[in-house]
Amino acid sequence: TVAFVTTYRTELLAQSLLFVLSAGAYLWFFGSLRAFLRRGEGQAGTLSDIAYAAGAVWTGLQMVFQSVQVTLAMATGRSMEPAIAAMFSNLAYALSVVAYVPLAAMLGAVAAVSLRSRVLPAWIGWLSLVMAAAHLAMSAGIVVDTGPLVPGGALTYLLYLSMPIWLVAVTTAMVVRPRKPRSVASPQRV
Repeated sequence: TVAFVTTYRTELLAQSLLFVLSAGAYLWFFGSLRAFLRRGEGQAGTLSDIAYAAGAVWTGLQMVFQSVQVTLAMATGRSMEPAIAAMFSNLAYALSVVAYVPLAAMLGAVAAVSLRSRVLPAWIGWLSLVMAAAHLAMSAGIVVDTGPLVPGGALTYLLYLSMPIWLVAVTTAMVVRPRKPRSVASPQRV
């Protein structure tokens, strides 16, 4: 752990900085997605609210994860007890696995609204559903130590690659296919 963080200190700090700077964009995106989904969902907007809240929780967990990573990277210039480094490394690992759950909830809510109302194309709804299931499966990283389900395992890289594709697809659909709010019929005058 100490050797890895020491070797890749600059890269880890750069990665953390990029995520911290993008956190505002993520919150903006989730807020815009909420408004867009609500157009298809209607008045109650429960699933739209769930999508926003779960996205915000995921962003918050990622910020805490980045804070732990920055703490480890900043401590590499000083002597660090291996046990303390391992504890911080385990905390980062736990945060990355726990964060899959709210992301799965967000994707599931998007899938439900999209497939029900077609506010987003059906293929995005199905992609969201598959990704939600995959993120839930990845949360099994809490109970496994090795294999494709642990952070850094083979499946995590597929998820990392699928998320930007999903973001671009949803953003494009929101911009290109804006849905007008459902119009309420005005009362007839007699």
